[in-house]
Amino acid sequence: MTSTDLFPHPAVRAKMFAARTGDLAASAFPDADHESVVLVNRWILWTLGVDDYFDQFPLEDRIQAYDAVLGNVEELLSDGATTRPTHPVTRSLVELWHTTCPPMSHTWRNHFRSNTLKYLTSMRVEAEFLTKARQNSLDVYVPLRRDTFWCRAAIDLVARVEQVDVVEIVYSSEEYQELCAAAADVGAWTNDFCTAQRELSVGEAFNLPALLMRTHGYEFPHAASCTLRMIQDRLSDLLGFKAALLERPEVRALPAEQASQMLRCLKGVENWVAANHEWHRKSLRYRSSP
Repeated sequence: MTSTDLFPHPAVRAKMFAARTGDLAASAFPDADHESVVLVNRWILWTLGVDDYFDQFPLEDRIQAYDAVLGNVEELLSDGATTRPTHPVTRSLVELWHTTCPPMSHTWRNHFRSNTLKYLTSMRVEAEFLTKARQNSLDVYVPLRRDTFWCRAAIDLVARVEQVDVVEIVYSSEEYQELCAAAADVGAWTNDFCTAQRELSVGEAFNLPALLMRTHGYEFPHAASCTLRMIQDRLSDLLGFKAALLERPEVRALPAEQASQMLRCLKGVENWVAANHEWHRKSLRYRSSP
């Protein structure tokens, strides 16, 4: 990341090193080779860098900042793109993109591009949502927060590390997509729980405990407890969707090699969710003061 100046200042680099994102990548992929763990860690660092970059702007300026930096990102990630980005955020993204995609199939690249673009677009939608001061509700907040957490693209990286495609009959199934959604909710709400007090102290309200406080009139301890219960319920959902997926007749009929690849990827999703929880619990990124 230093080669593209995403973290140009020593203090910023020190903050990123203190976050120990390498621990998250290594825990999520305990059987991966060194090169794959480094690649995953670079993606994690990039998402944190993007988050921190836009957080530095006043809320009313974030949409303009997003459009200036990421307005042409869809073209940058298209096949045959010739534009050479100049901003460190987009330059780092394109560098990572070209490092990540070559070993994978066209189908995998399409899934990963779609989920990466969904993550990036959701950041603009979040800024627009807050700027216009719309009344948040769980029905609106949950799918938007799910996309802002980057988890769907991270799950695609599970297949990249395994060097396999999740067979399309599995990937496009309702059960697999709901499993991914549950994993993203667990990750996003875990992040919300760990950052709630800090974000509330600086007036950032895009956070599940904060939403429960505002819409239900809860005090913070009760809102935090409700968030933990919601996380537990979504973990149960995740396991239920996995069990339902494995019972689908067409999944049960998969050839042995495809079935093995699918099971490795499902295990990788579970590892990612568990590693994300542990990292949030220990990372200095979520212990520091605002």
